[in-house]
Amino acid sequence: MTDVEELLKRQSRWQKSRTSLSWAAKIRMAAEMREDVATFRRSGKPVQKPATPPTKPRGWSCEPSPSHFEGGSIAAALKSSGDSV
Repeated sequence: MTDVEELLKRQSRWQKSRTSLSWAAKIRMAAEMREDVATFRRSGKPVQKPATPPTKPRGWSCEPSPSHFEGGSIAAALKSSGDSV
């Protein structure tokens, strides 16, 4: 059995065991988790962030660069197409 198959079987067993719990038990578990998360957040431990900020995908830009147009400007591109600025 591969690691992935074992992981999926273990997850399935865990999910099935949770379905047999009463709503009261599920609510108690959720409350405990909420308290644990709040404690963790108050501890002040920094969250590991990516080393470099995410970049925009290539080709996405609010303004076209001058190299996109012959003549280096939008006005030149419009003039070459016969449209006025």
